Amino acid sequence: MIPITIPVSAQPIFTDNRFVATFNAPTIGRYDWNIAGNQGQLVTAARENSVYILDSVAFSTSIPVGDFQSSLLPGLAPALNLRTSRARMPIYRAPLPFTNYFYPLPLTAFFNSQSGGDNLLIDFSGLLKQIPATVGILTITAFVQMVIYEITDRQWIESYFLPKTGEGANLSLRGRW
Repeated sequence: MIPITIPVSAQPIFTDNRFVATFNAPTIGRYDWNIAGNQGQLVTAARENSVYILDSVAFSTSIPVGDFQSSLLPGLAPALNLRTSRARMPIYRAPLPFTNYFYPLPLTAFFNSQSGGDNLLIDFSGLLKQIPATVGILTITAFVQMVIYEITDRQWIESYFLPKTGEGANLSLRGRW
């Protein structure tokens, strides 16, 4: 975890997104999260000139963790991708795969919006196979919760997020995975 001093004025945002995979739809013999309803879900609206720190992510599903792990398919694990709506800028370079449950997983990342009307969106995808323990279960719901801090303190933003180099150019400290 990256040590960061978050200003006292920062506002925590607690999110809760749910994604449903239905057995045999659209992929026969699989629980499939690769559907339109699991793409572009709103995580939070991003206000102009605010900086956001994604602090942690928690993940689980509606089935026991052992059944989830036994249902994983190599290379097709459920995964999330975070992006902004306007610039479609990804928060992480690659989707974050889930092969276990997390309560919470520290994943520090920064993002900001320089214009109003931007949103942080989440895409969720992946497949699970059916195992004996999941026979008769028609849907599996994935639960993703995040803790995000919104920072509006201009001094903090100028000191830590947009510091100036000796030449006067901006130096971006936005975290990338």
